[in-house]
Amino acid sequence: MATRVEYEFDPFELVNIDKAMLKPSDIKSAVDEVGDFVYSRVRKNTSQQVSSVTGDAFEKLSKDYAKLKKKQVGNALANLVLSGDMMDSLKVIRRAAKLTLTVGANEQGKADGHNNHSQESKLPERKFIPSESLGETFSPDILSGITEIISKYVDDSSSGSNSDTLNGIVDRGLVVQLQSIVDDTTDG
Repeated sequence: MATRVEYEFDPFELVNIDKAMLKPSDIKSAVDEVGDFVYSRVRKNTSQQVSSVTGDAFEKLSKDYAKLKKKQVGNALANLVLSGDMMDSLKVIRRAAKLTLTVGANEQGKADGHNNHSQESKLPERKFIPSESLGETFSPDILSGITEIISKYVDDSSSGSNSDTLNGIVDRGLVVQLQSIVDDTTDG
């Protein structure tokens, strides 16, 4: 049986932010925005020949494959696009507060070839979908973007007490301006 290439994640757990710090309507909005961000960032990183898993540049194409690709599509970039089918099938699926990054069923073999979730591929790794079973997650630039998106909803949310909000912000280790929270706490 072929290995399914997908990465299911809870954006809040991924960046260690408590969902309870957000209003229910903001949770949905944050998850939707994170899904859009992950999709566009993976597409961008891949087009720039950068792994969305490690953040490292993709290995260059072999001379023979680069020559073939140049002839077929006019470039020899290691951007995972020859026919375009695999990257065109990339999708982020939302299920409640979780997201799944994957490719279409017909592109799973190609995706495993580059991501090597099966650990059986002989192709050079050009990872764009993390594997939880291999202990992988997104690259630092993607994790930072997810944190920024969710933090915007936390900072806008009025749920929880000031001390709960302050503790949540400190717990996730973000540098934010805390003066208004401190002022509100000491005034009361």
